[in-house]
Amino acid sequence: MGSIKYIAKTITEKSESSRWFATNGDINFNASKEVAMQSTQKVQYGTYNPPDKETNDPEVEEIQIKSILDDGFNDSSQLVKGLIYGKVYEFDAVKFKQGKAPTDLSTIHWAFKYETEQGIVQADFKNGQGKKIHVSIEALAVCGKSLTIYAYIKSKESGASLTTWVHYRFRYFDRAKVKDEMNKRLAQNYLINQSSTSLCGMAAIFYCFLKIDSSDYNNIALELHQKGTVALNQYTIKPNSFMYDMKPFADNEKYPGMRKYSDGTAINPPKLMPLVDWIVLASARSSESNLGYSGEDGQDFSAINWGSVMTKLLKDFMGYTTIIDNTTLFTGQNHTDTLIQMQKDYQEGYQVILLIDSDMLDDSVSWAGNLTNWHYIVFEGDLFFDTAGDKYQFSYFTWGQFYKKHSFRASVFDSNFYGYYKIKK
Repeated sequence: MGSIKYIAKTITEKSESSRWFATNGDINFNASKEVAMQSTQKVQYGTYNPPDKETNDPEVEEIQIKSILDDGFNDSSQLVKGLIYGKVYEFDAVKFKQGKAPTDLSTIHWAFKYETEQGIVQADFKNGQGKKIHVSIEALAVCGKSLTIYAYIKSKESGASLTTWVHYRFRYFDRAKVKDEMNKRLAQNYLINQSSTSLCGMAAIFYCFLKIDSSDYNNIALELHQKGTVALNQYTIKPNSFMYDMKPFADNEKYPGMRKYSDGTAINPPKLMPLVDWIVLASARSSESNLGYSGEDGQDFSAINWGSVMTKLLKDFMGYTTIIDNTTLFTGQNHTDTLIQMQKDYQEGYQVILLIDSDMLDDSVSWAGNLTNWHYIVFEGDLFFDTAGDKYQFSYFTWGQFYKKHSFRASVFDSNFYGYYKIKK
């Protein structure tokens, strides 16, 4: 279409109807003085809404993770791919809404967001510009959460985002099962079970702690599972980093469990150590290990619970103010008076932990001490002397069970007893 131009001092048009259209452009009325429009009825003006102009400014449309993701359980008890703490992953802005990347790649910004029990955490990545970014999970609070990564030029809302799962530190331990086991122990603390390990000392002190500080114990177990470390009072539990990759599965013989009966017959399926007990007991012992203890089945010597280790955890971590060590390297005498004193201590509010040779639990007389046979049980009162039967009777905890008023032959007890601890907060 061409154009019509009127050039004159005065232009006059008279007609019964006159319409001006600009179907593909603008109509401009311009005068050095004034533009007058008159009508015997009215002059109508329609609102002009110009069409949205297409922009050629680029914006990010799609993000991809270029690194290989890792396996682990999510909150739906499913094995999924996700990120793990401390590992570096590459994210790439692979597609743009206008079909082309910006000339200046530094205009691409990267940000993140995740939500915790305390609220939403979001921010731009420090030095996070460019088509690619390398992300390392360094905040323990994001473990066990969904993490959203943003890449954008103008704004996060107009750019691209990608949400992926960040694994719990103990990523192969199903959170739902850990919580279920924890809830059962809150109701029945004697369910704490060391299974096939030498973690009896840890089981004993955590049994005592759970009995008087169930809320703290619950927080310890769940925070350890999520973050792989936990602090209480003056002490931080931080286990061997190899433990975070432990698989608590039947086909993994490194994970502790009862796999054979005493006659050598296979237990099918094996009775694996409860997840929450392994996390708490093995992590605590590993934190105080100079021999590289990592919670594997068969690490009996490195898992021995020396008195110094137990005392340190009781005092610095659990906050016990009274810890009296009445243990000895010798046995073989009549312990009637000691038992009476233990019962008195128990009635006065002390928690009492016995050091024995495990032969005692098999009703076997044993005069030769063996470090790997040392075992801790927790005394729970009910002391009774069966003089006629030459037996001692009392209640105690060990190996995930509470034994009510159990009897021991005096000769068995006296030859396997190495004293006791009494503790109080």
